Amino acid sequence: MNASPSTLQKSAPRNAARAAELNAHLPLVWKVARQVARRLPSSVDVEELVGAGTVGLIDALDKYEVARCDRFAGYAEIRIRGAILDQLREMDWMPRSARNKRKQLDAAQSQLANKLGRSADVSEVAEVLGVSSETVQKMRRDVISAERANDVDVDAGD
Repeated sequence: MNASPSTLQKSAPRNAARAAELNAHLPLVWKVARQVARRLPSSVDVEELVGAGTVGLIDALDKYEVARCDRFAGYAEIRIRGAILDQLREMDWMPRSARNKRKQLDAAQSQLANKLGRSADVSEVAEVLGVSSETVQKMRRDVISAERANDVDVDAGD
């Protein structure tokens, strides 16, 4: 589709205004990206988060309605954070359920190690979690399976 010269001339000021709005709110993107990055491993690049956040800012510029929300920065911050979290979810290879199981196991084992001064056995972890020993063993198998699945994916990519 070819645009006529008059159409291009009419859209030029609108594009310039949009670019100015985008540039004016880039510091907000960086702020949100740094906030999110603080809770992530150092291997996650803040600039990748900024890229995803910029997509969220563009989405906010496209969808903002003054009648629904009178503060653009607040609205944009939600869209920016959402876009960053969506990007992180896409990058995450481990299912959320396996990650939650690993977090529960790690917390219980850490708590017991501090209390007992040694590694906890399965029955002690089960007691802390309020589940059976068999359930703890299944949780461990699920986590290991998810981690091995990632190892296979990484090896296949070489």
